Amino acid sequence: IDEARFNTLMQQAEARAIALIDAAGLTFDRADAWFETLWIQAQLAAFSMVMGRESNIAGLDRLGRQIARSLFAHEPRVFLIDSAGAVLEGAGDDDLSALKLAVTTSPSRVAAAVRDGVDGSIEEAKDLAVADRQILRRLAAESAAVTVLRDDEQILGAIVFRTGDDDSAQTGTLMAGFAAELGHWMGVLRRGAASLREGLETYRAQHEKRLREIVHEANNPLSIVHNYLHILELRLKDHPETHEPLRLVAAEVRRAAAIVRRVTEFPALEAPKPAGEPRREQVDLNKIVSNVVELIGANAAKSGVEVSATLDDGPLLVTSNADHITQVLTNLARNAVEAMPDGGSLEIQTYRGLYRAGRAGVEVVVRDDGPGLPDAVLARIYDPKTTAKGAGHAGLGLHISARLVTELGGAIDVRTAPGKGTAFAIFLPDLS
Repeated sequence: IDEARFNTLMQQAEARAIALIDAAGLTFDRADAWFETLWIQAQLAAFSMVMGRESNIAGLDRLGRQIARSLFAHEPRVFLIDSAGAVLEGAGDDDLSALKLAVTTSPSRVAAAVRDGVDGSIEEAKDLAVADRQILRRLAAESAAVTVLRDDEQILGAIVFRTGDDDSAQTGTLMAGFAAELGHWMGVLRRGAASLREGLETYRAQHEKRLREIVHEANNPLSIVHNYLHILELRLKDHPETHEPLRLVAAEVRRAAAIVRRVTEFPALEAPKPAGEPRREQVDLNKIVSNVVELIGANAAKSGVEVSATLDDGPLLVTSNADHITQVLTNLARNAVEAMPDGGSLEIQTYRGLYRAGRAGVEVVVRDDGPGLPDAVLARIYDPKTTAKGAGHAGLGLHISARLVTELGGAIDVRTAPGKGTAFAIFLPDLS
């Protein structure tokens, strides 16, 4: 392809992608942040559907704390205005539940935020109110963000989040979104059970429409990339050494599009239903591993990580789901590379003829010689987290991987030791 023509096409594609992102209301400093925001909206939508099934304020507060632990790794504190509108009362069942703040006169930053209807913050200072010191101590924090809880325009109270120097803009977006969802459902409960179903239906319709619009616009740039790949395949048909890499990239683009589309798969309102079984097909596990090694090899080399595969002899056939297996191995391999910023080795091994709980299957092991996983990470290794890098290399990727392996009817085990690396072993039963 003529270099000048290619550069022109790339500039046009970039301009079109930026226009699509702007049209969807997603403008960020980093080019890939639209996907993070899509993920945030998907999480909030899913959690909000669960919140909508609670029938009382106390239950909603308990559920909100559980959800917050997954999203923020701590429990924020909630304060609600009493029926007379004069006092903020701590929700929950610990010592802060006895804390009462006069809305109009308390020097607390929480009361001030509710009084003024403006979000605020709490930082250690000599003149800090005693109540605010209690809140920081309960949060085990030196600073906190105070977000006003609203139902439409009515102020219901405030929620206080622990903050730190490593918080990102995405963390702030997630906090604001969580507060908005919690405030909405608290308002629905206060208005009475009669409006609960209507509120849930309205919320679902609004967010489903919004997510479908974002997914539609996100798929457009992916389609452009896929089309250009097809053009490259035609132009390079006489260069067989390019065929396999182009095929792998095209397959990854299609898989990314499928993942984005799944964001809009909402559960029924009447009752939660189990997720549908993944499509079953006969796949060659060795071929999938080879593809993953080739896909991550170049990026791994930049960090000084050598990636290799030790494969059982011949095709290793199993009736399973190729996309699920690919995503699991890609997540584990990328986490391993991130855990070795100063270089190392990563090996993926396959084995046939295994039995687990009376079921025949195969096994694939992702093994690195990195720093290993500390006990604190192992205790909650498959819990969803918004971010976790470095030696822990445990985050949403591991949470998703564990879920996908479960959907395949398999099991995932981890073996690790400080300074001796980490190995994830995935057993995959033959689903035929």
